[in-house]
Amino acid sequence: MVDEIPFLGIAYACFLIATVAYAIHLAKGDREVGRAGTWTSLLGAVILAGGLLVRTVQAGHWFPVGIYELSLALTLAIVSLYLLLEHLARTSGERRRTVRGAGAFVMPLVLLVYTYAFLLLPPTARLAEPLTPALRSPWFGLYILGVLIAYGFFAVACGAGLLYLCANVAHAKEGAGIFPPLKVIDGLNYRAVAYGFPWLTAGLAAGSWWAWRAWGSCWSLREIWILVLWLIYAASLHLRRSGRWSAHRSALFSTLGFVLVLLTFMGDYVLTGKADAISSLLVY
Repeated sequence: MVDEIPFLGIAYACFLIATVAYAIHLAKGDREVGRAGTWTSLLGAVILAGGLLVRTVQAGHWFPVGIYELSLALTLAIVSLYLLLEHLARTSGERRRTVRGAGAFVMPLVLLVYTYAFLLLPPTARLAEPLTPALRSPWFGLYILGVLIAYGFFAVACGAGLLYLCANVAHAKEGAGIFPPLKVIDGLNYRAVAYGFPWLTAGLAAGSWWAWRAWGSCWSLREIWILVLWLIYAASLHLRRSGRWSAHRSALFSTLGFVLVLLTFMGDYVLTGKADAISSLLVY
């Protein structure tokens, strides 16, 4: 029987090549190299989606369950949403250049999550697990979907934030150099957070309702963690929109916010070794 490993290996190589291509594009401004990064990322995303499809057929369910499947799904979400934002920026050369510049920082995040799933997790964490009755609820599926899409957008915001911080240092020392205008980078950072926040809200609401119906309680230490994450991004959006925060502080916050996302996403498995979906998302 065909398994997902060959698909994952090819996708990993595509993402690695795309990371290098985006870095060269940022450093030299070569449009053809940037276009190669885009197409290679798209190819990797399609192949990864194929690998996940094979995995779902083997597991017998469509919901990603466990830290292995969730990490692969998060990788696909980050790449897909990044490519979506790049596509939406096609009408403006400066905006597309900015998004592709952010790709030099977003793709390493993709490789970080993907390496964790594909190379670092032990074989026991990759075993296909059947869905328990509690996980067969459509509310659980909505919860997973909302959180993964939110985390994908927040990863793009983190990449834009890192690009902004590097560009800000370059502007202070020697001028713009290889970086896009700060205002355009800040716009990408804000849009990514603004797009992701409603999905996080929807995921949290669906997950709360699911947990209440499954166990009669929706409050736990894990839920508090994701609620803290929700409050952080809510405060970031509010303070940025009200003009009480500078673009620099917003970029820093997006970067640190995604560090917290990674801690909430991976931390529980690292600490407890539990590979189930509930532990992996550190929510319920």
